[in-house]
Amino acid sequence: MPTVSTYNLLIHELFMEGRVSEADCMVQEMEEKGMVPDAITYNILINGYCRSGNAKKASILRDEMLSKGIEPTKETYTSLIYVLSKRKRMNEADDLFEKILRKGVLLDLVMFNALIDGHCANGNMERAFSLLTEMDKMKVNPDEVTYNTLMQGRCRTGRVEEARELVDEMKRRGIKPDYISYNTLISGHSK
Repeated sequence: MPTVSTYNLLIHELFMEGRVSEADCMVQEMEEKGMVPDAITYNILINGYCRSGNAKKASILRDEMLSKGIEPTKETYTSLIYVLSKRKRMNEADDLFEKILRKGVLLDLVMFNALIDGHCANGNMERAFSLLTEMDKMKVNPDEVTYNTLMQGRCRTGRVEEARELVDEMKRRGIKPDYISYNTLISGHSK
């Protein structure tokens, strides 16, 4: 007889292959057999729906999770911030971020990078850089992804020279620029 863990693996694989309706059927089958979804199941579902762009379904699942007394993890919240950012719903992403802070969830680099990416993609560079400051206050060290995202945001707004200055800041922090860093700058200069 399959276990919750087995179903979790199968559901995850179905989402990875983009087979969302089959993943839904798998969850239904699991529940029909009397198995209760756990935090991992919910994280897989929420992440899967976020990746497929269904913010509404992901939020419904988060609410369901909470109603069953299952506490969302930082992975859950990161997925939700990611999908809100991709949907250009940055006020909601910021509100969720503030709620996470109030709950005392330990924020990590991936969550910060998701939120910074959303703000950069939506042209709100001031907020993106304020998040970098918050990272420093919380002792969450940025990485090359953080800086590459900020550089891309600067280049999108035509501030290529300010993007180039971020390479110097990276080096001062001991972060080695990678090929994406330099490609971003080359692309920014060519525009």
